[in-house]
Amino acid sequence: MAAVAVSAAAIDPPLKMPHRKMEATAPSTYTTLSVNQDYSSVSWMTYGPEAHFDYGQMTPFKRVCAVAGKTNTNGTGHVFVLDAIGGTGNAAVLHIYKQNATAYPSITPWKTVELAKVVSADVAPCHMAVLGDFVYLGTQASSIYAQVNWKTQETFQGWICTSMKPTVSVTATNDFAIISQDGCFAGYNKDGQMVIDGGETHPTFVAGTNAHIVV
Repeated sequence: MAAVAVSAAAIDPPLKMPHRKMEATAPSTYTTLSVNQDYSSVSWMTYGPEAHFDYGQMTPFKRVCAVAGKTNTNGTGHVFVLDAIGGTGNAAVLHIYKQNATAYPSITPWKTVELAKVVSADVAPCHMAVLGDFVYLGTQASSIYAQVNWKTQETFQGWICTSMKPTVSVTATNDFAIISQDGCFAGYNKDGQMVIDGGETHPTFVAGTNAHIVV
């Protein structure tokens, strides 16, 4: 089983570290990711007792603002990189990579989805979560959020509040995803169907394995 960790780091590309034996209770393979200081690339490094050590880079981007992953029990999976202003007219772009974290690790480009209605800004915080076959994302510079089927690249771009407020959080558990837009929220099930929406006085979220950052 593969594990993915994300951090902001100044070293780019990562230094090749000596292979070290890992505890038997640890996952068989780790893939770590780090975003470089100018947010133009994401470095990856895979290591573990059942894998050949390897590393590489996902690049180029105009401004990486969110990274997520979805791995399978056999070590394969996908990595999702949101470039806040990578498209035409500063539109957000979702980059989808295939990940192989087995004996011969690799992360290779697969699909790119430009989100023409999610127009962002260079310093705007981004939010992204993955549930089932869907990626949910938005930025605090845009009142439009997006739902992307990462398998088919079919995309929905819209808003929740008629007052057109920006996306302030996107969170998910194993069964449910919430998009909060500073006054209204919408919830989606694992099949990508909106099952609830409503007003809010504070951002609405679900508690998943990654913490929702309050401040």
